[in-house]
Amino acid sequence: MGASVGLYANAKSVERPTWERIERFGVGHEIYRDRRINPKQWLYRYMSAERAFKTIGERKFWFADPKEWDDPHEAWWCKQLFTEHGHLPGNRAFGLCWTLRWRDEANWRLYSCPSNDALPAVRIRVRARDLTTWLHATVRDYETVAKGFLGVVSYCSIGHLIRAARELHASGKKVARVGAETLLMKRIAYEFEHEVRALWLDSAKLGAPKGLACSFDPNTLVDQVMIGPSKDANAIARVERKLRALSLAPTLITKSKIWDPPSVQADAEREAARENALSGGG
Repeated sequence: MGASVGLYANAKSVERPTWERIERFGVGHEIYRDRRINPKQWLYRYMSAERAFKTIGERKFWFADPKEWDDPHEAWWCKQLFTEHGHLPGNRAFGLCWTLRWRDEANWRLYSCPSNDALPAVRIRVRARDLTTWLHATVRDYETVAKGFLGVVSYCSIGHLIRAARELHASGKKVARVGAETLLMKRIAYEFEHEVRALWLDSAKLGAPKGLACSFDPNTLVDQVMIGPSKDANAIARVERKLRALSLAPTLITKSKIWDPPSVQADAEREAARENALSGGG
């Protein structure tokens, strides 16, 4: 993939994705998965309870326009790429973020609602192979010619991002893959996230939406929906009742044991460690 060599020329420590093409179908539709991702490993998505209710209730995952993400540096990076005066003009990109991290209390705190009516966070778990299959079906059936990618984020300095933006070039059939690689580069301040991104790239002329809402069935795609820790048992119960009311299969719903007594938590951690043996994140 010579078109993107410049992205990595000044940062040998930045690991480059190697793409496995899962399938090419129709005219221009393609699905790729980063070979660093084991198809059997778990991927996680943490979210606030309210966001989880909306996602599960509407049966839609939201692929956001990266230019709308909160991190101003990432918004800057994406504007170097997917704008009229950027390096990849005429192309659109959207992302759905996941993580390999499965035992960090900080993630639960980050997504819990900070209010007097606080609800614990919720975490969705999927297999990488199942997410790839869903992405494949979603891209295949969409109205535009799109390409989907599932890749591991590499972290680098802001200086490297500036150099990469200056050196970036892509043309012809390589544009989507170059675009995907750029969206798998993130400043090193976020290295703790161990992020994996599902990416959607196309060259549609349908305006500039802030994202794409893509349908999924939580009872078939999702393997587990975990309710985060809370000192308020009533809050946990409220979240569980709401998830059940949204027709989520009760067998998918479980509760975090991270705040349970040490003996209980130790057993839960050992079990989770076995389940996550394929994941790079802790």
